[in-house]
Amino acid sequence: MAQSVNNNALGKVDKVSVRHLPDGKVHLCLPSSVNDFLLSNFASVQSQNIDLSKVAGISLAFCKQLTGAALRVLSERFPALTTLDLTGCSQFNDNDLAHLAQMVNLDNLCLAGCSGMSKKGFQYLCSLLDRIEVLDLTSCPQVDDEVLASLPKMHELKHLTLTACTQFTDAGISELGKLGKLESLLLDQCTQISDVGLSNLHASSRFKKLTEINLSNCPRITKNGVSSFKQGLKALKLVNTSPV
Repeated sequence: MAQSVNNNALGKVDKVSVRHLPDGKVHLCLPSSVNDFLLSNFASVQSQNIDLSKVAGISLAFCKQLTGAALRVLSERFPALTTLDLTGCSQFNDNDLAHLAQMVNLDNLCLAGCSGMSKKGFQYLCSLLDRIEVLDLTSCPQVDDEVLASLPKMHELKHLTLTACTQFTDAGISELGKLGKLESLLLDQCTQISDVGLSNLHASSRFKKLTEINLSNCPRITKNGVSSFKQGLKALKLVNTSPV
């Protein structure tokens, strides 16, 4: 159940959405006007009477004023954090990633549209967060073949979203086959991959649990390529992808 409460700690008219989870934990959705100071103040004052040790999820989508200082606050003040949505937070850079590594319970991370980090930063991130199970890198232009080669370091990955990542090619996609625990893979709008890439992925894969893939709006992939990929993956569901 979700509710909205006035947040005097933020010093804003904006409201914070609080969703209560079945296990007694809560998920917070903060307004896009939040900056580093206001987030720190919110965590310190706690005027909503929210037990920060019960906060399992935080959405900071499109909070474009946040920097690494905000990540430090999250790592220090929210010990139970498992889910973090940083969609569109473009101010984070490579030096800020170490704070994510301090979030020891984090297993669900969304970095969609985070353009401030470099390719090397993403590669470093893969080595830092080997416990991540859900990762969303939608519309991250830094994600190329070299970044894909680093993703298998996240050996716990179950759900991977690479929607609209247009820089990686058939050469890089085969690296995803090393993610043996992968259950879903979203590759929609990945315009550089083709039937050859799918074939490479199939040949190299250790997939045992993959049941969902999205290949929509991938103009170089044909029905024949999809059909060949499905062989040996009888339970595979084609999400928003024309059946073969």
